[in-house]
Amino acid sequence: MVDRRLRAHARDGLLALLALAALVALLARRGTPGALANPAAAVAGVAGAVLIEAAFLRYPELGAAWDRPLVHLGGLGAVLLAGVGAYLLVGPPVVAALCWGLVTFLLLLVAVAVTGRNPLARLAGP
Repeated sequence: MVDRRLRAHARDGLLALLALAALVALLARRGTPGALANPAAAVAGVAGAVLIEAAFLRYPELGAAWDRPLVHLGGLGAVLLAGVGAYLLVGPPVVAALCWGLVTFLLLLVAVAVTGRNPLARLAGP
């Protein structure tokens, strides 16, 4: 069981790193990496990641589909498409917020891997 969970965390971390690298590359390629220093983007990204994680903890059935390999690739594709679309429609701050959300998720994964507990579990309720 532990080995399976560790592999799942490693897979999720790799997918998040791939998405983060692609989004940072988008910002760099377009000459807008400074958007990552936008405090509003950082707050939005961190808050978004915390809310999403809390929802998955509170309602585990939301994440049940995540065990399917096709969903992993679809999730990665969706984040990348959302990032490119947001860049084109709204601008760099939205991509920066996505980046901060992915960094937050990666830090949560590290915390879970090290401690065996999700630090946000208290937010999910009893």
